[in-house]
Amino acid sequence: MRIVDRKTFLAMPEGTVFAKYDPSIIREPMVKFESIPGHGELVDFRYASLTDQVDCSGSLERDHIMDAAEENGTPFALHFNTSSRDGLFDADQLFAVWERADVEGLIARLQSALVDGYGAKASGE
Repeated sequence: MRIVDRKTFLAMPEGTVFAKYDPSIIREPMVKFESIPGHGELVDFRYASLTDQVDCSGSLERDHIMDAAEENGTPFALHFNTSSRDGLFDADQLFAVWERADVEGLIARLQSALVDGYGAKASGE
């Protein structure tokens, strides 16, 4: 993992795994989509959260889903490709950018957790 400034981050390709970084705090992991140009330079970006995008059609449905989850323990699905725009334009924002080995390590850990926590998947499933 490495820490980069906003200008460096905006020049990175789609698919870059990152988190916003505040001194000594690495925020939630996200996947970078396109950078957005304005006035001859890259000024903003779109991203997908890996942890908090509920699979729903809008904020009203999301509220109902979350209420049911809180009140009744109703399971709900996440959507890993929901695109959001950053829109904060914070020139001082730093980013913790995951290296390939970091992403591979996370995948391996999640695969291990899948077997440990949910059991081995039977062949053919």
